[in-house]
Formats: sequence, C-alpha cells, structure tokens
Amino acid sequence: RGHLVRRQDPAWGTKAAANRANADTFHFCNCAPQEARFNQDARLWQGIENYVLDNAKADKMRVTVFTGPVFTDEDPEYRYVRVPRSFWKVVARVEHGKLLATALLADQSDRITRLPERLSEGFDDLSRVKSYQVSVAEVECLTGLDFGPLREADTLETSAAEAMGGRRTLHSFRDIALGAPKRPIGRAPKKPRKVATGPT
Repeated sequence: RGHLVRRQDPAWGTKAAANRANADTFHFCNCAPQEARFNQDARLWQGIENYVLDNAKADKMRVTVFTGPVFTDEDPEYRYVRVPRSFWKVVARVEHGKLLATALLADQSDRITRLPERLSEGFDDLSRVKSYQVSVAEVECLTGLDFGPLREADTLETSAAEAMGGRRTLHSFRDIALGAPKRPIGRAPKKPRKVATGPT
C-alpha cells in the first residue's frame, strides 16, 4: 500500500476529466510502500487535508496538497523494493488573500524496523506512526525540492520550530498550527540531507 494522492481528491471538473483523474491515481507513480495501516488512520495523516479544508477557511474552499516520500540511502529493502521511512505533505491555500502553507511529516520507521517476513506478515506489535509539523524549509532539505514562495508562507514560526528541534509532535489535529505566523519566516541555514538517487 498505498496511494500518495487520494483517489477522490483530483476527481472534479467535467465527467470525463474527473474519470481520467480518478483512474490516474492508480498508476504506480502514485504508489509507495507503506505499512498496511499507515494511511488508514483518519485521525491524523489520512484526514489532514479534510481538517485543513474544514478549519482553514480557504478562499473558495480550495486547498492544494503536495505529498511524497522521503528517500534516503538507509531505507530498508523489502521484496526487492526500498521502503521509505517517512512521508511528507505540504498543504497550501489562500486565506483572506494571504498565501499559507503547512508542512507535515509522518514517520513509519517504528513499524518497519522488523520486516514482515520476521513477523508472519504482521505489524501488530509495533508502535504507531509518528506525525510531526515541520517547516516547509525542512521538507525542502529532506527531499531536495524547492517550494519557492511557500517557504515564506509557512504557518510554523521559525522560533517555534527551533525550540522544538525543528519538529512539533502531533497528537491530534488541534496541534497543527494553521494560522499565519506573527512574524515572517526565514529559511533556516541547514545542510541539505543526502537524498538517494538510485532505483526504489
């Protein structure tokens, strides 16, 4: 499992466009190996987009979600496929004419420390996925991507991120900082993390 972009999210517009977009989510380029229950938890990772849409009061109720895996050279291999330890989301929207972006990270390392063949294909005894709010700049450093103006639209204040070691642990949706920060966000100087470039 599973989908990166959820099946229902791009299914809008004309009937033909919606049907094509729905079908496109089933291509392998939209899949990443995940522990079976990783993206089934509507309380947090699976439900973040809905929570932002319901609570951010985005103009015209439009939210854009970028999402993907974090690849590293240390990712474990399972059945000839390397399994990402963590996944990220950047949720962008406009509120009252102001661009805002919220970045999140989910870590499944604890669920995949021991591979399924050693657990009779079960992960029941492993701890749950850890979810964090991070800065957009942190996602850039982890992935090598450039989010341009979204970096300056971050809803996580630099001072707050630094005080928490760059990550705010999320226990519920209420822990996510959605509003505009009180002072501008700057790109923290950080050495980019080495990103794996081989086949995954």
